Amino acid sequence: FKVGNIILFDGKSGYIHSIEIDIDTEKSITVNGYDLSGYLGQRIIWNTINYNGTVEGYIKKIVNDNCIETEEGRRLPFLFLGPDNKINEPIEKQTSYENVLTSIEETALSYDVGFRVDFLPREKKLVFNIYQGEDKTADSQSPLIFNRDFENVLSETYVNSNKNLKNVALIAGEGEGAGRVFVNIGDSTGLDRYEMFVDARDLSKEQLSDEEYKAQLTQRGNEKIADCYVVESFEGEVNTKESVSVGDKVTFIDKKLGLRLDSRITEIEYIYENSGNTVNVTFNNKTPSIYRKLGGY
Repeated sequence: FKVGNIILFDGKSGYIHSIEIDIDTEKSITVNGYDLSGYLGQRIIWNTINYNGTVEGYIKKIVNDNCIETEEGRRLPFLFLGPDNKINEPIEKQTSYENVLTSIEETALSYDVGFRVDFLPREKKLVFNIYQGEDKTADSQSPLIFNRDFENVLSETYVNSNKNLKNVALIAGEGEGAGRVFVNIGDSTGLDRYEMFVDARDLSKEQLSDEEYKAQLTQRGNEKIADCYVVESFEGEVNTKESVSVGDKVTFIDKKLGLRLDSRITEIEYIYENSGNTVNVTFNNKTPSIYRKLGGY
């Protein structure tokens, strides 16, 4: 074990970011790591990107321009783009100087898609892929249901909160005072209305029509609202032999609480110990698509 090494086990891969050793007993070594997408967090968007196309094309452009087809010192070794999965939802967006991983995470959150970096050791390749998670809810053809009665939920925590909710945004573009360009999104009213202000003066109108510029301001507002959602989630330790991935949509049922939550898996933590293996999964409906969230909750 060395910090920085890539490890491959049980069909999963990642790289080590920290090692903790109990010096007194020398009987405890804890090794932690991220999946290979974490490499993208080592780069920023170096220049301004103006894009009008599909969400898959946009995310791949960020990765390609800053991690692959860039100056030699910025390239991530062995990284390639995977095949086109035809995720064709339209996007019009301008971005610059953000962290690459943070930027594509925000976009993926807004558009309900996932991404990963796959490890192909024989080919000595890291392959960046975009995907849409499988539907494994109770009403699907291949249901995956987590329920204590099925003995596949060992512990759980339920959270329901709207303390960070925002569903109406006033977005201000470049300019000063009354000369600034303003756009607003969302139409909730009364006590169901939660407003926020988005300062988007960093978005340049240069070479854009009024309509194109307002579309980019709207996109920025959508992304900020995507970070201010109602949280309804289960987090817990599960016991399953089923293959699951971040982004898969499953059903979680708790009869004591009288709840059924059809939600996406947003986080998976694998723990391997001498005493046995544990999988901690977070099920969360905090991933509202752009099209759902503007009407409120």
